[in-house]
Amino acid sequence: MAKSFKYLPYLLAAVFLGLLPIFSFIWNFHSLDYSANPAHWSDFATYLNGTVGLIVSITSLLVLARISIEIHKNSAQENESALIRERRREAFDKLLDQVTIINKIGYYFIHYNRKNNLKRDFILQSLSDKILQLIDFHAFIFVFNTRYEHLFSIDFDSIGLSDVISTSSSYKKAVDELYLNLAQNNELSIDEVKNIGEVYSQHLRTFLESLEKELRN
Repeated sequence: MAKSFKYLPYLLAAVFLGLLPIFSFIWNFHSLDYSANPAHWSDFATYLNGTVGLIVSITSLLVLARISIEIHKNSAQENESALIRERRREAFDKLLDQVTIINKIGYYFIHYNRKNNLKRDFILQSLSDKILQLIDFHAFIFVFNTRYEHLFSIDFDSIGLSDVISTSSSYKKAVDELYLNLAQNNELSIDEVKNIGEVYSQHLRTFLESLEKELRN
């Protein structure tokens, strides 16, 4: 409703200013008789064109300028909104790619016992690769809030980002200890890694689902 009356002040001002020359003419020449001389009417038309016509032209330019500003403003807002949506999707896709890697690591440890017959050096190399991937993800998720929270309308900590960061650190630490135990030929226990991995996966799912819900809104 407010938009319908956005240009009403301009219209009222134009009508008021347009009527002023007419009222002024009537005030000054109302005592004269009605003229049948075409030349007089031609002079009156010239008077109106130079006064009312000028006012109408100026008002039209002002309204056109205002409309152009509004169009530019709306276009800029739409472009900014589109850019924000694109960057939000980019942030989500990057996180999803990283989480896919973490899930593969979790799957590796779930079936770890089946790999006991593999060579020790091969397992060490595989664990080393997993540790590097966990380091990369922890670095990524640690600055995720700083890099992307301004693009979303929700508080990342309220949807579990702090839990993800905390369990990310614990998960990496547990895998580090597993690697050291294997390297030193100590007795291996992977239960802790599996348990932390399950909690880690749950926190990641919760965080991802919340972000995805925001993307759909």
